[in-house]
Amino acid sequence: RSWASLQHGLTTTLNSMHPVWKQESGLARALEADRAPASANSPVMAEFQFHEEDLASLDQIIPALQSVQERLGHNQEHYVRIGELIELVRHFRRILPTQSPEQAFECIQPLRRWLFWLPPAMLRGGSGDVDALAVIAQFYGVGVALDGIFPNMGGAYL
Repeated sequence: RSWASLQHGLTTTLNSMHPVWKQESGLARALEADRAPASANSPVMAEFQFHEEDLASLDQIIPALQSVQERLGHNQEHYVRIGELIELVRHFRRILPTQSPEQAFECIQPLRRWLFWLPPAMLRGGSGDVDALAVIAQFYGVGVALDGIFPNMGGAYL
């Protein structure tokens, strides 16, 4: 989904809420107060500009993830999840210098989906699976690293 589509969905949801519910909902108040601009053509996206440090950071993330993946070789599910994350970072690193802000944003859609669905999927057996927690932490770590590429969005894209 595009940034504009996500923002339109948020706006539609907030506008359809009963005013009392909106006042009582901490999430609704936070979304209204901190909502990122409503379109990909906003000044925030217009200011998108990657730096060489961003590419260097992505270059450092890949071997770190490979090291984690090696340590998780005993668990096929965790090994595959980290492999998928490595491929996403590699792809993003490869295309970043040639992409528009909108295209770069679209490229991280799988990460946004993973950050939403992976924790409940991987922790369905409880929080005792330390390896699952480590895998989830890697996904959030990549999200934090990508936050530096979209600094004016304040993590709102995730």
